Amino acid sequence: MDEEHVEEQEGNANNGEQVERLPALRSLYSRVQSFVRFVNRTQRSVDVFWLNYQGVRQRYKRLEPREQLKISTYVSHPWVFQDSETTAKLVVNSEDVFFPKPWYEEGQGIQGPVSPRHITVYISIPLYTLKERATQVIWSHLRDPKDAYKLDIPAILMSGIAEWAA
Repeated sequence: MDEEHVEEQEGNANNGEQVERLPALRSLYSRVQSFVRFVNRTQRSVDVFWLNYQGVRQRYKRLEPREQLKISTYVSHPWVFQDSETTAKLVVNSEDVFFPKPWYEEGQGIQGPVSPRHITVYISIPLYTLKERATQVIWSHLRDPKDAYKLDIPAILMSGIAEWAA
């Protein structure tokens, strides 16, 4: 999530009123529904998060390896995923954030009762650099991130662990 990008909500900063700043990455009001099937393609437990209207993560469900989840959502509602144990980010269709698409094709004439089509998306582990993966493995074995400075490892990995801990 890019927390540096914010958007002003109602209020005028010029006349001294308090301006509420909201993260750009958040759910927006929409009436366009989407039906999604999340498929956990990893060997890890995955936490599925919906980003609410303030941009705050709301844990929706934990998916076990190979488990699937069918949901009803809206096209302007972003979803993110992380490893339940390590909190490492996971991706959907190779993207950090999933934005649902409408359940019907544009221009498709819908007449009468129709069963919505669930769009299948796959949760997977992103492709990590060697430095990122080494940092993750070392991090997973530490009780305290400061213990990294006691190890005989390259300084670049120590700083990576410090960044991860922050």
